[in-house]
Amino acid sequence: MRIGLDAHILGKGKGGVERVIHQMVALLPQLLPEDEFVVFTHRKFESPFPRRGNVQYHKLPVSDPIIQRSVVLPWLARRARLDVLHVQRAAPPRTRCKLIVHTHDLLPLTAPGDHRGWRDQVVRRLTPGSLRRADLVLTVSQTVAKEISELFPEVAGKVAAVLNGIDGEKFRVNSGDAVRPPALSAL
Repeated sequence: MRIGLDAHILGKGKGGVERVIHQMVALLPQLLPEDEFVVFTHRKFESPFPRRGNVQYHKLPVSDPIIQRSVVLPWLARRARLDVLHVQRAAPPRTRCKLIVHTHDLLPLTAPGDHRGWRDQVVRRLTPGSLRRADLVLTVSQTVAKEISELFPEVAGKVAAVLNGIDGEKFRVNSGDAVRPPALSAL
């Protein structure tokens, strides 16, 4: 399987979401050596990860997230012949491959008074369609999974909670013992 990971956030110092993506890029290729990974990064990002035969890096030519999602990622996904594309929160309007949308929270929708910036407004507009287009919606807790299912009942059957907490520096998994994640097997 060819899996695309939108990792444009790496190297930006953005906190928890960046940490999750960092661990995914660092560990998934090791845990799933039979799969090929195409990692889309910020144009200034230099990979700290060891070279692996099943990983290719593509630098996104633009920084604007709207252009990235609407034009660049769909084009690159098609060009890379991806089977699956994993994105954070906002999905491209169309892709030919399966789509995983990773949603850490719905705060811009559920607490709009606390999230008034223009990015929050964009998230409010893009989240509903992104969740509906997704083949799989990943989230970080059962609480957020329940919240997504209640706000968007039509996507309830494709929501899976995958808890954060993997620290590749403290915990190592022998790739020979790895089991394909059930959420990925469903695609």
